[in-house]
Amino acid sequence: MKKKKPSPLCSSSIEVPVNNIITKVLVDTGAAISLIHETTLQNMKHKPIDACSLKEVHTANSGFISLIGLVHLNVQVNHLNTGVDVYVTRDLVCPMLLGRDWIQMNHVNINFYTNRIYLHGGITSVPLVPIPRHEPLIMSLQHTITIPPFHEKFISGYVPIKSSNDVLFTPNLALQHTKLVLVPHAILHIRDYHGIISIRNDTHRSKTIPRHTSLGLISQSTEQLNINIIHKQTTNNRNPPSISSSLVSCTHCASQFCNEQELYQHFLICCNKHLLCENKTVDALVKHIKDPTQRMKAYLIIHQYEQLFDDSCVKGINCSPQSAINTGDHPPLATNPRRISTLNRQIINDEVKKMLNSGIISPSTSPWASPVVIVKKHDGSPRFCIDYRKLNSITQKDIYPLPRIDDVIERLNGSHIFSKIDLRSGYFQVPLDNEERNKTAFITHDGLWHFNRLPQGLKNSPSVFQRLMNNTLGSLRWDVCLAYLDDVVIYSRSFNQHLIDLDNICHVLHESNFKLNYNKCSFFQQKISFLGHKISAAGWSPNDDNVRAILQFPVPKSSKAAHSFLQMVGFYRKFIPRFAQISSSLNKFTRKGFSFIWTETEETSFNHLKDAITSPAVLILPDPTKPYTIRTDASRVGIGAVLLQQQTRDDEDVSTIPVYKPVAFASRSLKPAEKRYSTIELETLAIWWSVTKKFRTYIEGQQFTLETDHKPLLSLMKKSYNNARIERWMTTLQEYDMIVKHISGKDNTTADALSRYPVDTPETYYHDTSRVMNSSTQTENVIINVVTTRSMKKQHLPSSDTHVQPTITPFQSITSSTSSTSSTSSTTTTTSTASPGQVISTFFDNDTLSKHQNQDFQIHKIKNTCPLPVNYVIDDYNVLYKVVNRKFGQHINLRYLPASLISNVLSTYHNSTFNGAHFGIKRTFYKIRDRFYWPNMYKDIEKHILSCFNCRQNKTSRRKPDGHLQSIEPPRGVWERLAMDYVGPVPQSKSGKKYFIVLTDLFSKFVVTKAVYDNTSTTAAQFLLYDVFMTYGTPLEIITDNGRHFTSSLYKSLLQLTNCCHVKTTPYNPQANGQCERHNATLVPNLVALSNNSRSNWDEKLLPTTFNYNATQHASTGCTPFELMFARTPRFLADLPSNLIIPTDVQHYQDAMTQFIEHVKIAARHNNLKHQHISKARYDRNRSNPQYLVGQHVLIRNRVSSSNKFSSKFIGPYIVINKLNDKTYTVQHSTTDHRAQVTVKDIRSLN
Repeated sequence: MKKKKPSPLCSSSIEVPVNNIITKVLVDTGAAISLIHETTLQNMKHKPIDACSLKEVHTANSGFISLIGLVHLNVQVNHLNTGVDVYVTRDLVCPMLLGRDWIQMNHVNINFYTNRIYLHGGITSVPLVPIPRHEPLIMSLQHTITIPPFHEKFISGYVPIKSSNDVLFTPNLALQHTKLVLVPHAILHIRDYHGIISIRNDTHRSKTIPRHTSLGLISQSTEQLNINIIHKQTTNNRNPPSISSSLVSCTHCASQFCNEQELYQHFLICCNKHLLCENKTVDALVKHIKDPTQRMKAYLIIHQYEQLFDDSCVKGINCSPQSAINTGDHPPLATNPRRISTLNRQIINDEVKKMLNSGIISPSTSPWASPVVIVKKHDGSPRFCIDYRKLNSITQKDIYPLPRIDDVIERLNGSHIFSKIDLRSGYFQVPLDNEERNKTAFITHDGLWHFNRLPQGLKNSPSVFQRLMNNTLGSLRWDVCLAYLDDVVIYSRSFNQHLIDLDNICHVLHESNFKLNYNKCSFFQQKISFLGHKISAAGWSPNDDNVRAILQFPVPKSSKAAHSFLQMVGFYRKFIPRFAQISSSLNKFTRKGFSFIWTETEETSFNHLKDAITSPAVLILPDPTKPYTIRTDASRVGIGAVLLQQQTRDDEDVSTIPVYKPVAFASRSLKPAEKRYSTIELETLAIWWSVTKKFRTYIEGQQFTLETDHKPLLSLMKKSYNNARIERWMTTLQEYDMIVKHISGKDNTTADALSRYPVDTPETYYHDTSRVMNSSTQTENVIINVVTTRSMKKQHLPSSDTHVQPTITPFQSITSSTSSTSSTSSTTTTTSTASPGQVISTFFDNDTLSKHQNQDFQIHKIKNTCPLPVNYVIDDYNVLYKVVNRKFGQHINLRYLPASLISNVLSTYHNSTFNGAHFGIKRTFYKIRDRFYWPNMYKDIEKHILSCFNCRQNKTSRRKPDGHLQSIEPPRGVWERLAMDYVGPVPQSKSGKKYFIVLTDLFSKFVVTKAVYDNTSTTAAQFLLYDVFMTYGTPLEIITDNGRHFTSSLYKSLLQLTNCCHVKTTPYNPQANGQCERHNATLVPNLVALSNNSRSNWDEKLLPTTFNYNATQHASTGCTPFELMFARTPRFLADLPSNLIIPTDVQHYQDAMTQFIEHVKIAARHNNLKHQHISKARYDRNRSNPQYLVGQHVLIRNRVSSSNKFSSKFIGPYIVINKLNDKTYTVQHSTTDHRAQVTVKDIRSLN
C-alpha cells in the first residue's frame, strides 16, 4: 500500500474551547512553556493572574517576550478537560500557544498524515486548522542596517509565517537598483517568522537600508509544515536590532560567525583595536554591566555605531548651513588684537592650527573682527575664547526656547536605565551660513580668521543648536530621550527597551553624522549626573561636585560675594525646605546700594545653608498619573509649601504601604507690606502663591489635595469672607479643582516653615489587607461581606489536627482550604476558583465530614446527648444527619453541615461551573436543601449570593432602576431657564440636513426648533446667538447634556459673554434634561406623520409642527406655550375673521395685559408644581432609593461595552468619595484613580 504523504496545507493550530471560549491555539513543540495574549485572556472568565518569578523569555531568534503573570486555564478537547498553567504576555503574535508542558502532560501526538492531534494515546483527537493558499508574502526589514563598502552582511528578514522548511525567496529588484546592492535568490527555512538572507555591497560607499524596506517575496514550496499566518503585524515590540540578525559578520575583517556570542568574542580578541584609539574601546563603556548576556548585547549595539566615536573625521553634520547672526544694516565692527603673554600666544597658535586642520575655521578678509581671550577653566587649564560682546550687542535675538532644566529632569519619571551622550564640540559640528561667516571673524597677532562652523560665544548659538537637536531627534524627544544643547540623555524602563531606544538614537545621530565625546559618554547606567543633578529611579538630588563647591565657598567679604553665594545655593533651593526663611538675612545683599555688614546673624544663615545642602532631600520625579498633595504654612518671616505625591514601598507585613514623598519644596520671604498681614491672610497667601505661582504646572487641569494646619481656611473655601484681599485670592483659586483638608500641627511635618518631612511615619498610613487584586479581569476582586454565620463564630473544640486534609477522588477539587479553624472559614472569598472544565463533586468523604462535625461545638453537643434528640440520626461513619419532612410525607436524611464547611458548599453549589453556575437565591437554596442541613441556611445562602462579586458585576437587575425622582423647582417666569438638545442624525432631507435643534422654555414649555446640517458646537452657538438671543432675549440659565457640542470653548465663551449660566447634566442621565427629552418624544412622531414616505422633506414640516405644538394646551401648565410666551391666544390660518376690539386707552390696555400675565403665570406655576408632584409620586412608587456612604466600595455600570451581551454589566470596584445629592455621587477607582460622576441607578453596592 502506498504511504500517504503529509498534507502541505495544514498548520499545527487547533480550534478548541479555552475556558468555554473557542480559541485558535498554536501547538508548538519548540516552546518550553505555554503562553496566551493578554487581549485573548480578557475575553475569558478566569482565575486571578498570579505573579511569577519569570519576567521574560527568549525566542529562537534572540528576541524577548515579557511576561505579566501566570494563570490557570482549562483547554477542552472534545470531552476531555485539560488544565494548564499559562503565562500571560502582550508580545505574542498569535492568540494562544501551547508548549511542551501541555504536550507532555497530555501525551500529545501531532500526525500530519491524518492532519489531527491525538491526546493520551488516541483517547480523543482534534483536527488541525487548514491553511488556505496564499499569494506570495513580503519579506521586510525590521530595523535599519548599514553595509560598509565591499562587505556582505547576513540579515534576518521578517515574514508573516511561523515556520516552514523550504520556501523560495525572490529579491526586490527595485531595492537592488536604487541602493546598488546584490540580493540573491534563495531557498529559505523560516523559523519564528524570520529567514536569513545575504546582501552584498560592492561599491565604495556605505549603504543604509531603512527598516520596513521590502526585501523580496516569499513563495510557498512543496513542503509546508508548522505554518501560522499572522494577519496583523505588531511593531511596538520589535526585537533589539543588531543582536543576532544583522551582526553575524565582522564589519572590519568580514569574518562570518554563526551566532552573536562568537562575534562578540571575536571583537574582544581580534578587532576591538580597530574601533577607536588606544584605551578607547567599547569594552570599557560596558564593563560595569554585571550580567554577561546584557553586557554582550550592549557591546554589540554600541559597536554597530563605531563611527560615532571617530575623532579623525573633520566633516560636519549633514544639515543645511545655519543662520545665527542677524545684524540688520549695522556696519561692521572691528577690534584690534589684545596684548598677550608668550605662553598665551602659543596656546592661541596651537588652537588656531588645530581648528584650521579640522576645517572649523578659514583665513579671512572680513571687515569684522573680534578679539581672542584666554580664560581659565575650573580645573585651571586654559580655554580659547573669543570676545563677541560687541557683535552680540547688535545681533537680533533668536527667541527659540531652551528647555527648562526641571522640565527635562522630571520627564525621566519611571525610568531605571539611563545613557548619557555628549557631542564632541557640538557647536563646531554645525555648518554656518556662508553670508554670516565673515561676521564671526576673530583677530590674533598672526592674522584674521573666520568660522565655517557655529562658534561658541554668540548670542544665538544655544538657540540655533537647540533647534537643530530638536529637529534631528524629532519624535524621539520626550518619549525616548531629552536633549539640552549638546547633552543627550536616553532613558528607559527596562534593559531590553533601552537596547531599542539606544539603537534608535544612535541611528539618528549617525545618519546626521554627529560625533560623540568618548570620555563623556556613559551607557546603561542606573545613576547618572545630568545638568548639575544626580538622577536615578529613586529621584534626583544635587550633584556632588556642585555641593562641594558650595561647601568650599569662603565667608563673603562683600555684598557681591554674598550675592554670588545665594545664587549658587538658590539653584538647588527646591531641595532645601525652609530655604526662604534660612536665607532671609542674606537677601538684603542682593539689593543695590546696601552697605555690607556681616554679623552673627548672617554667619548663622550662611552656615545653615551649607549644612542644608550637605544633606538635601532626594526629590522624586513627578508622575502625572498620580494625584498631587500640597502642604502649606506661613510664619512672620516667610511662606512655604511642599509638593507631594503618594508612593508605595515594600514592607514585611503588608504588600504595599502608601507614603508621601516630596516632588519639590518652595518658599519665599515676606515683603515688607506682607509682614503686616493677619494670620489668616498669610495662610491664604501661602495657598494662593503655592498653587498659582510655584506648582501650577504640576496641578493645572487635574484634581489635587491641599492640606493646611489652619482650620479656619476650611470654612473659608465654602463661604465669602469680608476681606477684599482674601476674596481676590479666592477668586483665582476657584479655577483649580482642589480638595482642602485640615491636618493637625503634630501630623503636619511641613509646619514651622517645612522644617521636616514625614517620610518615616508609616503608622499614619491606611492599611487595608482585605483587597485582593485581580488584574486579569475588568475589575479587582474585593473581599466583600464575607459570609460568617452565627454558627461559624462559635468556639470550636480544640483539636490536635487543626488542618484536616480531605480525601480527593478523581475529578474532585478543593476550592478553598478546609481548615477547621474559624479564621479560615471566615475569610473565604466568594469568587469562583474552579475552572470551567473541572467537575466539582464534594469536598469531603464521610471520614472528613465526621472530623469536622466533631470539631463543631453545636454538632458535638448534639452527638454526645443521650439519648439522641428526635429527628437526628448517626450512621456507621459517625456522621450526624438531620431528618426532615418533605412534601407528600417523605422523610429524608440530610448531612448536618458544620460551620467550617459551609463556605465551601456555598461556593460549590453557586460559584462552580457544573454544580452552581451562579444561579439565584431560591434556585441555589432548593439545590442545597435536599443535600445538607444547617441552621439559618436560607439566610446564609442569601448573604453569600448577595456578596458574590461575579453576580453583582454581570447580572441584570429585574427591578426598577434605583433612585427617586429629583424634581427641579420650576422657574418663576418665562425665559428664565431653558433646556437645549440635538435630535439626530435623522434621514437626510433634500437640502442635506440631518439634525435639528430643540430648545425649550421650562416655564411656558415654549419650543424653538431649527433644522441644521451637523451637530457641531459652531452650529449650536450660531443657533443660540441668532435664533434665540437676538430673537427672544437672553435667559438666565441653559441646561444641556455633556455632548462635545455643548462643552466646547466656543459654546462656553458665548454663554460667558452673555452672562448666561450653563448647567450640564450628569453623564448617562437623560432624566436630568427630562423635559427637553419629553418634548422630543412628542415632536418626532408628529414630524414623521407629516413627512413623505422617503422622509426627505421633514425639514419643511419642522416649523409647522413646532408652531402647532406651541399653540396647543400643555398638560403641565393648563395653558398653551404660545399664550404664556406672548400673552395672547394664537390664531391659526384656518380661523374665521373676528371683530377685533381696538383699545382706545393704551394705559388701560397695558394694565389689563399686566394683570392677565400675572394671573396666567401664577396659574401655570401652580399647575407645574402639581404636575411635578404627581409625576414624582408615580415614578417613586415601588422604587428603592439607596444611600451610599463615603468610603463604601461599589460597582458602576459599564457604559463602554454595554451593547455586548457577554461583557460585564458593572465594573469596578470604585470608592465613593463624595455625595453631591441624594441621587448623584462622585466615585474613584480603587487602583487607577479614575473618577466619575454617577447616579444611583448606575451604582451597584458590593454588600
